[in-house]
Amino acid sequence: MPLPERSYTAAERLKRLRLIAKGSRLILADEHANTHRIDKQIDAIEARAEQRARDEARARREAELAAAREKAAKKRGRR
Repeated sequence: MPLPERSYTAAERLKRLRLIAKGSRLILADEHANTHRIDKQIDAIEARAEQRARDEARARREAELAAAREKAAKKRGRR
């Protein structure tokens, strides 16, 4: 930031520094909120992926069980 032509009083410099500090705190708070929001989104995506994997495993087990039952029924039918 280039220095202005005129010199500021100590009170003016302090006021400017306080405004800068307040802006920095607001930016940090916003970044913290964004990080928290992103973390929640990642957790939700991971939870959906885990649920999808459980559902696929359950469907696979059910299909294997149905195939085994069908095979057993065919064997019983031959006897």
